[in-house]
Amino acid sequence: MEEFIFRVIVGVLGAISAVIITKLWKDWQYKRGELTGEWVQIIYDNNENIKKTDSVQLKHNHFTKKVTGKICRKSPDEESKKEWIFEGIIRGNVLFMIFWSKDVSINPGSHGTIQLNEVNESELTGFYIRPNSAGQDSQILNVLDKTTIEWKRKV
Repeated sequence: MEEFIFRVIVGVLGAISAVIITKLWKDWQYKRGELTGEWVQIIYDNNENIKKTDSVQLKHNHFTKKVTGKICRKSPDEESKKEWIFEGIIRGNVLFMIFWSKDVSINPGSHGTIQLNEVNESELTGFYIRPNSAGQDSQILNVLDKTTIEWKRKV
């Protein structure tokens, strides 16, 4: 009986150790990612004027080249409750990502793709594309809105 209890305790400790080691390993991979950190997303209108700004928390896995994170609207103030989640991958100097609204009750239907080119270690430029429905009832036509954006590393 004592041997059984000992084996159960060792098994539980082994499982807990595995979970902790896995978490530490993943955290270490993300800390090594060159793009990990806080960024400012600048959204431009068609005349290249700043239209909106967001705060971006990005995690970059150095080994798998995957990225994950959260985008929070900073301006305009009336949109400050909007947040998005994103996931993607880096190929060469290009980031390909998908994003979606964190809370569809606050920001319904906001999803799409982001493509950014690395200008240098502190600046990324590109665009996002999201579907935009226009029309009424069965006459709805889905069109894609393409918007120019820039990410700058927050210092």
